[in-house]
Amino acid sequence: MEKREYRSAVRSRRLIREAFLQMLREKELERITVTDIVRRADINRSTFYAHYQDLRAVLEEIQNEATQRTLALVKELRYDTIFRQPELFMQTLCGPLLAENRELYRLLGSSEYARRQIEVMKADFAQSVLTSPDLPASLRGSKPFRIRISFFIAGVFDVYLQWLQGSLDCPAEVVSQEVAALIRATVQAYPTDDGLLAAFQATLPQ
Repeated sequence: MEKREYRSAVRSRRLIREAFLQMLREKELERITVTDIVRRADINRSTFYAHYQDLRAVLEEIQNEATQRTLALVKELRYDTIFRQPELFMQTLCGPLLAENRELYRLLGSSEYARRQIEVMKADFAQSVLTSPDLPASLRGSKPFRIRISFFIAGVFDVYLQWLQGSLDCPAEVVSQEVAALIRATVQAYPTDDGLLAAFQATLPQ
């Protein structure tokens, strides 16, 4: 009996979340109502309120899960992936943005909660690169390298935030391709008389 009730609860929450995301593609968040959700999910209002206090609770749950998924991806990134395979790096980091829930990530990018989480992601991203086991010894502990990595990370996040907020009117694939190309071009443009950058460049494919 308990297993059946559990499966029913899981199914109800899934239907509610799916209905919410569907409505998010059709309406602004402020115009979505509980009535919209229960009609789309084909459930009654009592079922909705058995699982969520209000629509904000649905959004917060989805936001939290999306943020945790993105954080997990960021923590897995490595120096080698970013600079030797920038296309793979962009696909790994930005895959969720290329999926069907751009509206959700747009909301994530515009909320105060999201802005705090983005700062956490930036810090985790930098830490993943700076402590990556494949980071060349010549770059470990280098303050100039840390500055450059921080600058690079801030740029990547800012470009995607602009895209999410509608400032960049182009497909996400184009954004990813351009950022990957910039990574390659920047590395190739490093001056050879900079000992730090020369060491960095020497680790990359020619």
